[in-house]
Amino acid sequence: MSDGSRGAHGSGTFIALAIIALTICALWGLSPSVHLSPALRMTAFALLAIVTVAFVLLHPRGWSGKQTVIVLLLIAAVARILLLPHPPTDDINRYLWEGMLVREGISPYAQRAEAAELEPLRDEYWAEMNHRDAYAVYPPLAQLAMAGIGFIAYEPLVYKTVFALADMGVVALLLVLLHRRRLALRFAWLYAMNPVVLFAFAGEGHYDSLFLLPLAAALLALERRRFGWAWAALAAAIQVKLMAVVLIPALLAGREGRRSCFWALPVLLAPALPFLDTLDGLARGLMNFGGGMAYNGSLHAVAWWLLGSREAGTIVMVGLLVLWTVLVLFAFKDPLRRSFLLFGGLIAVAPTVHYWYLSWPILLLPFFPHLAWIWLSGAATLTFFAWAVQLETGQWLFPAWAQMLIWIPFWLIVLMDAPRFWTRLRHEFRKWRQASRKPAPRHAQHTLAVIIPAIDEADRLEPCLDALRRQSVPPDEIIVVDGGSVDDTVAVGKRLGATLVHAARGRGIQIAAGLQVARSELILVCHADAVADSDLCERIRVAMAGDPDALGGSAGQVFKGESWRLLLVEALNDARALFFGSSFGDQGQFFRRETLETVSGFPAFPLMEDVEWSLRLKEVSPVLYLGAGLTLSDRRWRRDGWFRRIVSVPALCLKYRLRRGVESAEACYRMYYPRDTEQVRSLSENGLDLKSRCGRK
Repeated sequence: MSDGSRGAHGSGTFIALAIIALTICALWGLSPSVHLSPALRMTAFALLAIVTVAFVLLHPRGWSGKQTVIVLLLIAAVARILLLPHPPTDDINRYLWEGMLVREGISPYAQRAEAAELEPLRDEYWAEMNHRDAYAVYPPLAQLAMAGIGFIAYEPLVYKTVFALADMGVVALLLVLLHRRRLALRFAWLYAMNPVVLFAFAGEGHYDSLFLLPLAAALLALERRRFGWAWAALAAAIQVKLMAVVLIPALLAGREGRRSCFWALPVLLAPALPFLDTLDGLARGLMNFGGGMAYNGSLHAVAWWLLGSREAGTIVMVGLLVLWTVLVLFAFKDPLRRSFLLFGGLIAVAPTVHYWYLSWPILLLPFFPHLAWIWLSGAATLTFFAWAVQLETGQWLFPAWAQMLIWIPFWLIVLMDAPRFWTRLRHEFRKWRQASRKPAPRHAQHTLAVIIPAIDEADRLEPCLDALRRQSVPPDEIIVVDGGSVDDTVAVGKRLGATLVHAARGRGIQIAAGLQVARSELILVCHADAVADSDLCERIRVAMAGDPDALGGSAGQVFKGESWRLLLVEALNDARALFFGSSFGDQGQFFRRETLETVSGFPAFPLMEDVEWSLRLKEVSPVLYLGAGLTLSDRRWRRDGWFRRIVSVPALCLKYRLRRGVESAEACYRMYYPRDTEQVRSLSENGLDLKSRCGRK
């Protein structure tokens, strides 16, 4: 693939981002002023959240997969090393002291930390421990892990180093998962440099990375359909942090998962054996933590306020979580998406949400970059206001206004998706009642047709078709739909073996004509001035087979020319497709043939068909974005001028979205192609039953 605008400009911008990110980590880890200043800490946290998103959007896409892996792992490792000197959280004192008890042959569940019989073992870590009047709450495998780390050295830095190494293991597993899904490896930045992850594990020393590592391994085993290993890894995650139990329904939902669940038993039982006679203390600790504490909850805080009782609010939230689990399992089949949504539901109803708890759904943010969780990744910095209040008053209090500032935008974003979720449920319910088809096998080899609308594209069509013919897994059909070319477009298409179709002028009209000829299960729309990466067709097949919930998506593009202006356009296109699920036709839109029935056909508009199709698709389905695939000519940007085009294209899209439909699309065409308007027939003259197939639902 041509590096295009990701050449000198892209690499320079990326290097600047890396310097900014590592500088923030160095200040957080090494600067005493940051250690003591809530304002500086919150500023650094929020800034790194912004830089993390910029890493994804401005990553040099001309790099090979190997280059991306090396650079990403290197920067992620350096960031964690720089954060290690930061003073650890007081939670680490409990990790050390309870681990020491295990090494001494004493169960931490047998008595509270303040028990008199443990007085001879008290040390500086016991003195700094919080909640000494409570029973231990960490599961047996976590206790054994803390004891094992203590064999290396009884020192907080060693524990933090192990947590950081486990976190790097999570990053590596995410890269493997992204590669298997054929998604852009650069999406891993959303976890690898997320401030929640960096500051929680390498910075403050919370142990949740030991929980996320087996969890990521379980998801990878699921992706490889190794259900026994998936159950074993999930059991290990549960034995490190009990919150992983919310994923059990996701594994039980399938027949193969149910048959393999016994693999979890030895992993669940073996770590508990040394503590078998004192596990009642663990139960008491969990009851105390779950029943007597509340901090930064969202829905639970509202339920508590409305019902006037914390216990009643908890009961309602448990019921809500059960209902959410049932709906998620019914509406979606992809185990990764199920896991993301189940963890999100747990965070939504939990009475206590420390900022590092957000790392649980953030684990899957590279696959499902939802704006609500992007927001929380930065807004979590507001939780440090509790620390600021403690410094001033000596009391740990979290201001209500800060809590609302975190959660109200989050829920506003989530509620924007509520209609789509409801549509998804109705769609799945209709399929269940009609039993019209079964979910496609994962990683099945689907047939693929490429439809290329073209008008006077003879010079650019040849490299486009040549790239498609040289695919690692070639498409089953290549269909060129000519809209009345006066050059050699038709001759080039015939010479290179494409199926030729003639249609009225207008991009959406031409694509609709191509769809009438295509017989493949998957459809890719490729513009004639685009050159596909050699593995694009394979990536589309694998990505669609790996995500049975998605009906379509887009590939992604870079421009052939090199310019910081085009770099900005690419980043904006990336952001729109990745975070909003909206794509343009030149980003390589693809979809399942069955989608045409779901959304009442393809919008055969002369223009804006890509905008309309993108809107229809995301109303009924999760939308995939591969993150790369096409290299485009920059001729229109050079012809029209960068400033004029970057203003006119969004304005035209806004004009269309304010009044969606055939008439609006034709009006946009007249504005965009004023000289060609007389050559465009009205839809009623096309000889196609377009009104029935193109009208809005």
